[in-house]
Amino acid sequence: PILNTDFMILDDKLAPCPLGIEGDLWILGKGVGEGYLNTPENNKNFQTLDKQRAYKTGDIVKNFGDGYIKYIRRTDNQ
Repeated sequence: PILNTDFMILDDKLAPCPLGIEGDLWILGKGVGEGYLNTPENNKNFQTLDKQRAYKTGDIVKNFGDGYIKYIRRTDNQ
């Protein structure tokens, strides 16, 4: 893991998902950039959450509480 970087699994209202419930994977912390240069249309996945820069990865995942996150699917064509 990268120092000063964390993740959250959030629902559509940016609330934490309970264990076993699918949600969007967000990366938070000092390792997250401020956005893409000169392409503001690509910056919709960047926000401030918990007073930290955050990036919505486009991955749908589940947390089962055992230290592992299960990848479910993508929300785009990447």
